[in-house]
Amino acid sequence: MAGKRTMGPRSRDGTAARAAIFVGFAALLVGCGGGTTAPKPTGDSTAVNLDLALGQGQTVTADGKILKLQFPAASGAREYRLAVQSASQTTASTSMKLVTSASGSGSADVRTRYAAAPRLSSGLAQRWAQRDAMELRLRLNIRAYLRDHPLQPARPGSGGGGPAFALRAATAPAVGDTLHFNYPVQKTDLTITCDTTKDSRITAVVEKVGQRAVFVADTGNTADFSATDYQQLADEFDNYIFAIDSAYFGGPADIDNNGHVIVLFTKEVNALTSKGSQTFIGGFFIPTDLARRNASSTAGSQTAGTCPTSNQAEMLYLLAPDPNGDFSDAVSITRAKENARSVSSHEFQHLLGAEDRIIKSDGTFNDLNDVWLDEGLSHVAEELVGLAAGGHGVRNNLTFNDVTGSGPAPIGVTETQTKVFNTFFLDDFGRLARYFLNPSGTQTVVADKDPGGIASLEMRGFAWVFLRWLGDHYGPAGGGAIPGSDEQVLFQRLASGGPTHQAGIDDIIGAIADVTGQQVTWPELLADFSIMPDVDDVGVSLSSSLQDLPTWDLRDVYLGLHNNSGSGQNPEFLKPYPLTVTSSDFVADTVSFSVNGSAEKYFEFSGTSSVPTFELKFTDPSGGAVAGSASLQVTVVRTQ
Repeated sequence: MAGKRTMGPRSRDGTAARAAIFVGFAALLVGCGGGTTAPKPTGDSTAVNLDLALGQGQTVTADGKILKLQFPAASGAREYRLAVQSASQTTASTSMKLVTSASGSGSADVRTRYAAAPRLSSGLAQRWAQRDAMELRLRLNIRAYLRDHPLQPARPGSGGGGPAFALRAATAPAVGDTLHFNYPVQKTDLTITCDTTKDSRITAVVEKVGQRAVFVADTGNTADFSATDYQQLADEFDNYIFAIDSAYFGGPADIDNNGHVIVLFTKEVNALTSKGSQTFIGGFFIPTDLARRNASSTAGSQTAGTCPTSNQAEMLYLLAPDPNGDFSDAVSITRAKENARSVSSHEFQHLLGAEDRIIKSDGTFNDLNDVWLDEGLSHVAEELVGLAAGGHGVRNNLTFNDVTGSGPAPIGVTETQTKVFNTFFLDDFGRLARYFLNPSGTQTVVADKDPGGIASLEMRGFAWVFLRWLGDHYGPAGGGAIPGSDEQVLFQRLASGGPTHQAGIDDIIGAIADVTGQQVTWPELLADFSIMPDVDDVGVSLSSSLQDLPTWDLRDVYLGLHNNSGSGQNPEFLKPYPLTVTSSDFVADTVSFSVNGSAEKYFEFSGTSSVPTFELKFTDPSGGAVAGSASLQVTVVRTQ
């Protein structure tokens, strides 16, 4: 049956009961204790009248029938914003058709407006897509290798030969120590290996030992940071990256018993990128470093399930300074330092999430999270470190001026708020812009294979803003590692997957249930979230807190980016808000479009005066009902 759910207010700590009201031929009331379902209606279509008050929103479900939404005539101005969603948990695309019509008194002064097609450009998005291409290929190859080669986790006390640099005592190395690492990445095809006949060796020197990280430099590098640089990087890792990531995603397992994370700056990362290429790899974490090494093994690892090339240690591999371009395109000291900040916060989440699932909870390498959610958590990690570095909290509706400017930031070496923004926030807002430019075509809930290119930017933009919204509304109230919420409890649960190592959508639903006690469904979450980008901070008092994004004033941030990005330099920011709609025709109109699973198409219907009764009919391309497998639902909010 068609159903209609009224969006009522709910506290942001996620403790209030959730109610979903479906009306039409019958009613279904859903609460924390369940409900009853009336018999479904017969017939091939159903109509729902939406007489909404200003700021009120409702979600209507099609349930495999032709869906008709009817809006009453009005003597004054009206504006309705719609998110047409496929709540399917796959990424499959569904073709649809929207037919609009008007009747009764009033002039036909209602315009159909809908989200524009994505703009493909040679600007920022293409550069980002090219830049990320090799990194994504490496991640894909790592996942494929782990699927095909069952490996034993190197849990503390499991033995297996210890780390490659032969640290045995539960103490960190000292400055000046020489360490030796296995390097399993194959430059020719960006695959990894556990075969010692194919890997490389890196000799490195300890340059700085912080409280939580050991910074080492490849002896083959031709440039290095200064002692002051290393001190700043160590302080930032201790006070921001380690502190925030560990609070939100769980502390490291310390499989090498040294109490530190190894941060290796090596020319080998630089050398993965050919000179003159638009792409580069800023750094990575290799999950096989969490596998048992078995030092007595030689080539291969399949028989015993061990990985002789594992370093059996918590390690991050980062781009090295290379100002003369000895190994690839030149990388200045400043650029290498800025890269280290953002990449470390991102990759450290991948490491912590992997250890939560593989090492600390008796899991296997098959228990890694879905790609979209794991990447989203790492982009949240960048945001969180940026919030801490800038002295900001969550749920403060931050504006562009709040997070930019010449004012000092608490973090030491990143001297201004603008530098913090450029280091930790800019890429997230750029990826989100790509999602806003193509919301209905985004591959959102990707399980195992990153789509690559601009499609990957769109997926990551969706994942970041969805998780930010989720933390804002389902994270417990109180004060946590970031002021404004104790949302870290929710993110810890998402990172670990709980006792059964849930992944993807199951992980989202399970985490909400475990942390808040609320039983929600994916279609409900998608309906609540999907309308938010179009109505957040739109200037209307909304009936549901779920329709906003408490941490960010998205419109203000993008307006600031638009005003400061330079003409034509960053195509994502050419318009004041990247989620834009364009005028089509008067209310009598037909629009054909497609929507991917767990994605949405945005429409607006507005009239300045004497608005007639009008109807929106959603069908498949032939005029029949949209396939039930698409789980079609439409969320409507009246904004004028």
